[in-house]
Amino acid sequence: MLLVDEDTQQVLYLSATRPGSLHDKKLADEAALKFPNGTRLIQDTGFQGYAPVHVHIIQPKKQMRGQWLSATDRIANRLKASARILIEHVVAGIKRCRTVKEVLRKPAAGLSPIW
Repeated sequence: MLLVDEDTQQVLYLSATRPGSLHDKKLADEAALKFPNGTRLIQDTGFQGYAPVHVHIIQPKKQMRGQWLSATDRIANRLKASARILIEHVVAGIKRCRTVKEVLRKPAAGLSPIW
């Protein structure tokens, strides 16, 4: 799970990696994050049902089984996806720099290696 500041493109929170499969909403519930009032949270459909108090949620609408989304919903989903491009660029940077994958071999003062 990753929280990114939309303006500065800085990672605010990065959860620990977990082995196996774990639903995104359950991971968010376990993290028990606190958000300032009026925060705008852009989330993907894996967080369906996750709604912290006093937070404005922006999430694409899911298509119901056997039904089609209306043209208005498709356009709204496309606009929401274009806002998520910034976040996807930050995720790509984390993967490119191997920030999560590699072990910190020579830690600086105040940092501890993950072994």
